Amino acid sequence: MNRILLPQHIFKFLLALLVFVQASVFAQPKIEWEKIYGGTGGDVPNSIKQTADGGFIISGTTTLSGDKNQVGYGSSDIWIIKLAADGSKQWDKILGGEGTEQNTFIELTPDGGYIVGTSSNSGVGPIKSEPAYGIYPEDKLDYWIIKLSASGAVEWDKTIGGPDIDLLTSVKPTKDGGYILAGSSESEIGNNKTKAPLDKGYTDHWIVKLSASRTVQWDVVLGRRQDGMHYRNEGAIVELTSDGGYLIGGSQGPNPLYEYVEDFYLARLSQNGAVQWEKTIAGAGDNILKSIQQLNDGSFLLGGEAITTTLDDQGEYICASCQDFWIVRIDAQGNKLWDKTIGSGYDAQGYNLNFLTSAVKTSDGGYLLGGSSRSSAGRDKSEPSRGGRRDVWVVKLDSNRTKVWDRTIGGSQTDRLQSLAPTKDGGVILASFSDSPVSGEKSENSRGYEDYWIVKLAPEPLPVTLTSFTAQKENTTALLTWSTSSETRNDRFEVQRSFNGKTWDLIATVKSNGDVNKPANYMLVDNKPVHGVDNLYRLKMIDIDGSFTYSKIQSLHFDSDVALNIFPNPASDVLNIEMADWHKVKTVELLNSRSDIVYISGKKPVQSVFVKDFSTGIYFVRVTLADGSSSVKKVLIGK
Repeated sequence: MNRILLPQHIFKFLLALLVFVQASVFAQPKIEWEKIYGGTGGDVPNSIKQTADGGFIISGTTTLSGDKNQVGYGSSDIWIIKLAADGSKQWDKILGGEGTEQNTFIELTPDGGYIVGTSSNSGVGPIKSEPAYGIYPEDKLDYWIIKLSASGAVEWDKTIGGPDIDLLTSVKPTKDGGYILAGSSESEIGNNKTKAPLDKGYTDHWIVKLSASRTVQWDVVLGRRQDGMHYRNEGAIVELTSDGGYLIGGSQGPNPLYEYVEDFYLARLSQNGAVQWEKTIAGAGDNILKSIQQLNDGSFLLGGEAITTTLDDQGEYICASCQDFWIVRIDAQGNKLWDKTIGSGYDAQGYNLNFLTSAVKTSDGGYLLGGSSRSSAGRDKSEPSRGGRRDVWVVKLDSNRTKVWDRTIGGSQTDRLQSLAPTKDGGVILASFSDSPVSGEKSENSRGYEDYWIVKLAPEPLPVTLTSFTAQKENTTALLTWSTSSETRNDRFEVQRSFNGKTWDLIATVKSNGDVNKPANYMLVDNKPVHGVDNLYRLKMIDIDGSFTYSKIQSLHFDSDVALNIFPNPASDVLNIEMADWHKVKTVELLNSRSDIVYISGKKPVQSVFVKDFSTGIYFVRVTLADGSSSVKKVLIGK
């Protein structure tokens, strides 16, 4: 495709520059470094935080030896690793007892140390100073917290539990020097638990407040109950509020959960544990809460998953099981302000499964979402799967909740994000478990069944500031013009065209002007737009390292200048295609609603296509002439 510069084009181009909407467009951040830590068994990180020295602290679980400075205590122990800012290991620590510790997490404490939380069924041992509280062996699972110094030395530990199973899922240091713990409990009254369960035999959210001297100040049981319906309450999260209280969140639904709709459950507590309000946030299908963050204006950002089933206009599955990222913003009273769903394409079985780990607001006013995906490119996901069972997927939104970039990171097996955090330099730190060999973005083989895989994303590169992108009809051609106010590390623009918004064709590549801090103007003429349908145009702006982002889409419609006729419509057996001067036809194609080509003619196109064996749905007939021009018509194929 040639770049054509005509006087009338220049005039219209200059007019188009008078009015524009400026949009800063960022490229994907590159990987600054990535590290593997693990042994011969299973090593799963659960939490990562950046420390005051610019390094990182990680907590997780481990089963066998490897990159560890000491042997373990039981079948599954806590493994803490302290990293420098460049990802090199500074020290590590094994914590545990003769039993099992599971689902560990870590928070920074005001004295420069750390508080570690887990669920444990271990008895008294070298680290654990108190016994498990369950009556029966299978019930001996309690909250267990351990205080570490800045160098990783154990300062004290505390076991909190009732007579049955208690699973700790969140802990935070409080402003008074104490700690707030949140989890789920099946226990009756006993030991540290002073409140009876809402529904005997089912789990409730159990919240425990410890003083600075580690005594239990109060505990509260939260959840929803309804006559004739048993409710389970799981995955409790605690967030400190600006007034000294707490917001508790979790997932809640009738038992068993997999048979009924599950919702976000929220409860706001005062400083002394009094319930101020309770809310449920429901979307379509099941909704699983994964993260809570209070924002500067007193509102809260909720991150989770929305699980739905989607049908097309004919009642057929578009998505047999859609699991998307779902973020919701609520005010201080729990009222929903807005929500946003982020999803991907579908695999061959009609599934798109995306598992959110966390959603946080960033310092630039945007939002960072991280999780895992087993889905193909499509919708908000710009890159395909790396070929494994699951990849890391990170999405950045601007303050208007418009996608800025997304990045898929993984190898040829399973790579699952467990924790993420924005870093002080504007980057992102990711903690995942991985069993992938060297492949994709992974530069080291796994050392065991699963390893800690820590990935540092560099700060977002300086943006290409796109000040305008327009498409105008010029007789039978399309004039595309765009301008930038600055470009850094930009290599080229790919101009893409589509007639359905799903499949995009490259029609031209335009070289960038390079690193410039002044306005730059570009122009391209599409001499052969598709007739009979809307022509959609977008720019793919590609950085010198291969990262990229897209512009907004522009649309132009060109009426067909050839008499293309298809019949019958709907068609069930044979589809007939008529056009004057059939000898000029080069190819005939039939595309389904996902833009997959399901039929293409040979060198001598025929005017009748047998469609009896095609699935019911909407299709597109595309006829391309010898001169390269093409026309498209829609047809419904049904039984």
